[in-house]
Amino acid sequence: MHLVSLPHTNCSKMSGNLFTILFVYLAKRLPTYFVDNLNSTKARFPENDLVLVTDAVVDSRLSNLISILHPDKLDWKSSRPELSRDMRFWDGWWQKTFDRLLMIRPVHELYPDVPLIQVEADTVLFPSFAKSSILNQKKVAYPLYSDRKAVASLIFSSSIENSRLLEQSLIEELLANQGTSDMYALGSIAKKLGESFIQLPEFPHQSNNLAKDSLNDLLELGLFDGLSHGEWICGRDPKAHWGLGRRKMRTPISENLEMPEYQFENSQLTCRVNSIVLPIHNLHVHSKELPFFRKEHENAVHFLITKANSGNSSPWFFKFSAFLFCFHSKMKIWTSSIFSRAAWVRLISNNNS
Repeated sequence: MHLVSLPHTNCSKMSGNLFTILFVYLAKRLPTYFVDNLNSTKARFPENDLVLVTDAVVDSRLSNLISILHPDKLDWKSSRPELSRDMRFWDGWWQKTFDRLLMIRPVHELYPDVPLIQVEADTVLFPSFAKSSILNQKKVAYPLYSDRKAVASLIFSSSIENSRLLEQSLIEELLANQGTSDMYALGSIAKKLGESFIQLPEFPHQSNNLAKDSLNDLLELGLFDGLSHGEWICGRDPKAHWGLGRRKMRTPISENLEMPEYQFENSQLTCRVNSIVLPIHNLHVHSKELPFFRKEHENAVHFLITKANSGNSSPWFFKFSAFLFCFHSKMKIWTSSIFSRAAWVRLISNNNS
């Protein structure tokens, strides 16, 4: 195949279908990386409504062009059963990641005339998304992580009807299994949604039954990042691993693939696969590293992209602040479990298994 390059993009002059961008963050405060991500996303997509649903204190650093909604003001399924997950872990993190999925339908009701894309807090949305043919699909769409799991880095819904179908499917999944999570629930309902679902491809071979030789279709669709590109370039979240980060990680989908060569220019991530240069419309930055969320730090992003392309660079890094976060969260769980007979039984059972 011939080498195909993308034209230079200028986010202030980009044309394309309009859509609503939704972020949800349920916590006491908004972290710095997230505030930066919100502001830079609004700057990249000035013609599109950007909505933040949060119960945190409103941050003065946020652009006044961002619409902020409190979850209690929305018509969402707050009466749903709670997950049977440890609420002490990161202040109920599992519950919050599931609940954010239930914000899609009520927000879509407020912006009924255009599709809606929910973006995870640590996911960067690049300018090329506005040109993707995914916006013309009458579907629900998100990336898959494995045969059983999906990733909520991006969730696309073309219409209110599809958002209602997504919500109904999630509630039914929760009622059937309160031990689920956002990843397991999305993975399970992908099959049940049938013709109403389409996978957001991370790599060309996942491009939704497009003709094998349809290069134009592939270029118009582009690629998306569930976690495969983010784990390779940025690595895992050091807050969950005692401050120790690691890049060039694999996911079930990328496990046996030759990873592409990445480029980052004009605020746009691309990759070269079999001599074709394809846009990657988003990047899931699990490591939460600030350069990815700040336009003025593009030189640092170039450096990390170069490391990802190099076969000689060390994948390991350490963040002391992440170590302290992990230590503090573990201490809260340990100290509240020390006098719990059930906790000691679980610990002994785990060690004997």
